[in-house]
Amino acid sequence: MGLLIRYMNSIAALFDTNPQEFEALTYERTVGDKTVRVIDEWCWGFMRTVLLRSDAWKPLFNDEDSIDCMTVVSLYGTKSGREEIAKNLRNNHDKLAELLNSSIIGIHGFWLKRRERSTPPVQSKKFGRNKPCPCGSGKKYKKCCATTTLH
Repeated sequence: MGLLIRYMNSIAALFDTNPQEFEALTYERTVGDKTVRVIDEWCWGFMRTVLLRSDAWKPLFNDEDSIDCMTVVSLYGTKSGREEIAKNLRNNHDKLAELLNSSIIGIHGFWLKRRERSTPPVQSKKFGRNKPCPCGSGKKYKKCCATTTLH
């Protein structure tokens, strides 16, 4: 588990510093004298994850400017996509496989633009010991709430 967390953190750090360097970890297979990148398992796993929270992914699927970045992942990661590849795109595998990394970078960019800034931490106010207590008791702070927060 520690190795997985470390790997996840290294990917997150790469996306924070230099996302263009990202490369999806995929298998390669030799077919005849040609090496072919196997991306369907990666895409299938990614799409399974998307389906776990499909409602959260709707903004990406509804954004006309960004939906293209899901094309390769959807083709290789869904049953209907695999059928489309088998019918019409079988000879385009090398081109599609080459687009995988840029697609993932595009997905990251889409979500990065929409990332909400976290709310700043609540700053605690300092109270003078001889000032009235902010709880409204009418007592001095040192005789009221200060004694409960010190224990």
